[in-house]
Amino acid sequence: MYGTIFRLIWPYLQRLLAKRTAEYLQKRREQRLQAHAIVSPLAQKSGQVERLECPPVQSRFATVDAVWFTLSGVLLGSAISLILAQLFLREE
Repeated sequence: MYGTIFRLIWPYLQRLLAKRTAEYLQKRREQRLQAHAIVSPLAQKSGQVERLECPPVQSRFATVDAVWFTLSGVLLGSAISLILAQLFLREE
């Protein structure tokens, strides 16, 4: 029953995910091009030919993501360890 429903819905989910991913990547591409368009004229006006290098700015979201990824990794590792411990203890 659920397999049939999943087979009917899966193509629509794939298209939706592909569309959202494409939109996200296009927004990122436009932001990068806009940032490059702003930096290039500034470098030319100041007489500098070399590219201006800006230090990477770490956003608050990047640090929050790092914390969540770390916590999820620890939780997943703990769960796998408990499962393996239960399997090995039952065999003895």
